[in-house]
This record gives sequence, C-alpha cells and structure tokens, in this order.
Amino acid sequence: MAERFGAVYAELPLAVATQVAELPYILSVGIVPPPLSLYNSEGRVLGRASLLNRPTQLGGRALEGEGVRIGIWDANITQHVDFGNRIHAQEYELADDHGTHVAGTVLGAGLVNPDARGMAPKAQAWTYNFNTQQNGLSAQQEMGRARDAFGITLTQNSYGFQLMGFCEELDLLGYKESDLNLDLLANSYPTLTHIFAAGNDQDACQEQIRRIYGQPFYGTGSNRAKNALHVGALDGYGAMTNFSSWGPTDDGRMFPTLCAKGENVLSTVTGNGYSEMSGTSMACPTVSGHAALLIERYAQLHHRDEIPSALLRALLANTATDAGRPGPDFQYGYGVMDAERATIALEQECYAQGEVEQGKTNTLTVKLPKDCAGLRAMLVWNDAAVAKTYKYGERTLVNDLDLQLAAGSKTYLPWVCNATKGHLEDPATRKRDSVNNIEQVTLSADELKGLGEVTLTVHGKAVATGKQRYAVVWYFDTDTPRVISPADGMRMVAGEPCLVVVENVEIPYRIELSCDGGQSWTTLGQMSKPYLNFPIRIPATSPLTTSALLRVTDAKGRIAKSAHPFSIAPQVKKLKLEGDNGCGTTGWRLTWVGAEAATEGYAILLANPDDGGEFQTIAEAKAGTTEIVIPSSKLQGIERPILSVAVKMPDGTLGKRAVGVVGNYSVPVRLTANDLPFEETFTKYPSRYFTVRAGNGATPTRNF
Repeated sequence: MAERFGAVYAELPLAVATQVAELPYILSVGIVPPPLSLYNSEGRVLGRASLLNRPTQLGGRALEGEGVRIGIWDANITQHVDFGNRIHAQEYELADDHGTHVAGTVLGAGLVNPDARGMAPKAQAWTYNFNTQQNGLSAQQEMGRARDAFGITLTQNSYGFQLMGFCEELDLLGYKESDLNLDLLANSYPTLTHIFAAGNDQDACQEQIRRIYGQPFYGTGSNRAKNALHVGALDGYGAMTNFSSWGPTDDGRMFPTLCAKGENVLSTVTGNGYSEMSGTSMACPTVSGHAALLIERYAQLHHRDEIPSALLRALLANTATDAGRPGPDFQYGYGVMDAERATIALEQECYAQGEVEQGKTNTLTVKLPKDCAGLRAMLVWNDAAVAKTYKYGERTLVNDLDLQLAAGSKTYLPWVCNATKGHLEDPATRKRDSVNNIEQVTLSADELKGLGEVTLTVHGKAVATGKQRYAVVWYFDTDTPRVISPADGMRMVAGEPCLVVVENVEIPYRIELSCDGGQSWTTLGQMSKPYLNFPIRIPATSPLTTSALLRVTDAKGRIAKSAHPFSIAPQVKKLKLEGDNGCGTTGWRLTWVGAEAATEGYAILLANPDDGGEFQTIAEAKAGTTEIVIPSSKLQGIERPILSVAVKMPDGTLGKRAVGVVGNYSVPVRLTANDLPFEETFTKYPSRYFTVRAGNGATPTRNF
C-alpha cells in the first residue's frame, strides 16, 4: 500500500487482475515496472565547481555544500575517509562499489587523493538502495519519508532500466508508475529536486529503435518523469560519449536535460581506495554536486530558504553551454552544465516566479546590459501528474504553458526539436511547444541590436485546474575571452598534464605560460579544435613558482590570461607509512621519493576525517630528506589519521600534496561486565579495534 501515491501493489494472476480492473473504485491497473539496474577532477573544472569552491579572495564563492542535505539512491555506500561522518546509511542491502563511487563524486573530500575531490565536499547524505528492499518501500516512497524525516532537498539517482532486456517490449517503457510517482512527489515537495542519470543504452535495441525513429541511438532513455533533471555523459574533452542514452522520450519530450563529464571519472571505492568508472552514473552525481552548491548559495541569499526545484532546474539548463547542433537537441539536451553561470544568474536575480491560470498571461520586462552578446530565457514548471495507464507515445503534459519573448517589433517563440521519425537530427525551430514543461528562447546580439529591453510573456494555454506555478529565468551572454584553468591558486605539477579550460576564444589560438607573473612568456602550443577543455603538459623544467599564469591569443587577436596566479611544484611520489604494526602509533615513519626541485623542503600534513578533514602541518623536513618519524602525540584522539607530504614553496605556501596514506591501528579494549556484549559494527574502515594482516600469498578481502 502506497497511500502517498494512491496505489496498491500486488501479485495477481492475469484473470484476477482483469476482474480487479473492472471494480468501480479502481482507476487503472498496470504492470509493476521491471527491476532497475546501476548505470573528478575534470568534471569539477568542466562544470565549474572548481570556481565555486575557491576562496572569495581568488574570485570564487567558497561554496562547498555546507548545510545541504542530499538523498542518494544507489548500491551500498561504505564509510570512506573522504566522507568523514557525513554519510548516514539508511539501507545497506546491495553490495557494489558503484554507490561509494557515486557518493564520492557528489561530496567526497579528496583527503587521500586530491584529484578525487567531489563537487560539494561539506554536504551530507542519507543513503538508500534503489528497487524495493526489505522495508517493502519503493524509492519514491523512501524519498518522501527522507524529506519528512531528514529535510533532504536533493535526490541523486544513478540507476534505471537497462533497455537491452526489453527490446521486444519497448512499448512497456513509456510513462510508468515510477515516473508518475516521482512527478506526484515533485508536486508534493516543490523544493525537492530530483536528478537522474540518462542511461547507458545509446546502442541498445537498434533494430527496434530504427523501426520507431528511423535511425539508431535515439529514444534510448528509459526515465520518463517530467519534473526531474536528466543527465547525459561526456568525455574529458566535453564531447559526447558512445554510451550515453539519447532522446526523445516516447511522447517527444526533450531528453536529456543537460550533460556533464561521465567518462573515466576518478572517485572513491571500498577500502578507502579510488578507481575510475564511466557512465551517465558518473555524470549524474557531478550535476547533483553542483546543484548542491546552488542550493547552498540560494540559502545564503534568502535567509536559509530552500530553492524551488523548478527554479533550480531552470538555472542549470538555461545556462548550459550549447553543444552539438545549434540550440537544444536530443543528444546534449540544452548543453554542457556551467554552474558558474547558473550562480551568476541567481546572484543577479535574473529570475521570476509566479502562477498563471488558463487563458491568462503574465508579462515581465527585462533590461539589457550594454555589453550583452546574447540573451537566453527559459520557462520551467512542475507539471501535474494524472494517475492513469499511458499508452506508449501518449502525451503526458497536463498543464501547457507558453513562453514568448518580444524584442522590438518582433516576437520570438521557444526552440522546439522535431521528434517525428526520420527528423530527429533536424535543427531546432522556433514554434509553440505543446509537449515539454521546459521551454527556452534565445536571441543573438544581432537580434538584440539597438534594444534596451525585452518583454517576457508566460501564457496559460491549458491549465486543468486552478493556477500553475512556474519559474522563468534569463541570462546575458558575454563574448569576453577567459582562461578558467589553470588559474586562481590551482596547484600544478611540473612535467605533468594540466587541464586547460577557456571561454569565448576563436580557434586557432596560441597558448603561453609565464612562471614569473607575466614578465616573460613561453609558447606551449596552439589549439585548432573547439574543445571545451583539454590537457597540456607543464614543462618539466618549470621552476618552483606561485606566480604562474596562462595566456591565450585567439584568431581575432584577443588576449585572455589567468585571473589569478597558480603554482607549479613537484608532487611527492610513492609515499609510504612504515611501522604501523596495528598496535598503537609509536614509531610510525613516513617515507617518499624526493624531488630535486624541492629546494625549500617539505611539509608533513595530517588530517582527521571525522573532525572537518582539514590538513594541518605537523612537521617539516629539509630539502633532500626522504623520511620522517611521526610524533605519536600528534595522532592522539584521531581514529583514522590521514598523512601526506607537500613541497614547500618560497613564500611558505605548499604545492600539490602527495596521494596520502591512512594510518591503521587498534587500541586496547578494556571491558567491564557493564560493557558486555561488546560489538564492532565496522561502520568505519579501518576499524579502531581490529587490525587485518594477510599472511604470505594471501590477500584480505572486505565484504561490507
């Protein structure tokens, strides 16, 4: 019984189900949805968490997800040191590293490996398994309960139906019970935002897909919820992967909503380790983590209020960087997520919320800045959910709103993609949208030329009952060239790749590096392809510096450089902790491979993941040193100490820290009769009370 959704679930013979359907108080009878399946550092830069995380003095906003409560539905999430005490497991019945990897991308702190830092490293999560587990509840029922009990404002969902198992029954994967329940939930909790992976079925069921759409790869997503944000996966260059599912939905709606990096994503796995995984499952938590930063920023600006889901989805989709064909398309949706732009739109109050009745119209005047190089406007609403059995391809939109933009004597309609067979790759055209609850109008600089303002209109074309609430947002494009990365205090390593990210530059462009604050420049190369980001190697001969800058000169002769300097230094390699025999911390010794360029010596760092996870310098080592004994007094009271080493810079700051080590030691257990029975739940790894040592030729395994 699911009272919240007005539904009852039961196993019945077909003949009995037919009799039940004829009862006068039964609205409809449908089949239970089939079982679901599982579907960072580059993602942080591509999505702009790297900018939003930075301190304010370096042009950032110091957003780290603090105070944000997230629900994660996935496989089991183990207690990695990167999570500290911020993971609250509510279900633990599905063993797979997938869940731990997803959680790390959302909120991992990158304590052991700095390259695996998540998007919102101070957020908290309440974690569940998807599908129905021992509690008998569906994911949607659990979401409602988690909202009521824990105040979550975001759900992260990297799972879905695997299309390959239903090639001959694609007509069963239309608007399903789970989609209906999610849309009901969105209307019951308008500040609870749901983010889903698009799926990894781009090449599935191609014979059947061709019959439906006239060409392969399209229509391969299986989630049909109207009031959720669906995420596709890109590679490290910002290009489409060969697995990410494409739209449209069976009733012609836009899918996915937007995209993020989902290939070879480094994140947490069981045993305080890290691994790379690929899939829209990895892109989805990248977006969820960025959404957490926007939730945090909205709360800062609005007296701790919660951001409405429709507004959050509109901000993210409207500010995405267009990719693929011009305008929205069924591969990239509205483009590649850019959370910095979304934050700017939020801070500049480039949005309005309202409600409209059928046949009524609301208008809004928007002033244009002098340097406006283009305008984007988007309308989003949580559409009503109607409980009925939907045929494959049947329109699911209930309330139909229309967005129009008047500029001078002209009126512009939203961009709409053609979902009919054989036309899925047609460029989007301007027309009235009658199938989506997300609509976008864009105008170029030429279309805005000579204008000081435009008028946005929201019309209630069809509103079933009462009034429909909505959010409308806008964003002013600029054409100023920018260097996003490397910049702003980032720590780069001599002789290793560095991720270059630029905006508004015309190819080809020249790339130059300065190690002395711009007094002299060395050419690193030229880029002739329109990549959103790409790696370039920092010269191995680069000196220790905190004054490095990157400069690009584009095809128009325009110049952009790093807004603030970044550092270049060696990263300590092969860090080892010796002497940790499991019985206390006396005699622990750190060893590493020295770096010739580390002329200022090294800093020895310690972090306590269960008390904020901030690294502190506990000792220093002179240049040429490759080992140090750790004072036992420094480790007192820390159950899972994390140790690392970083090269000291001439100004006293530090280079990129080494991949760290987690100390493992047990403490004496002094029990009295009142302490019995003694239990160890192993909710933290390593255990404080037990040490596992493998014999010769044996490898210990963990099953938790």
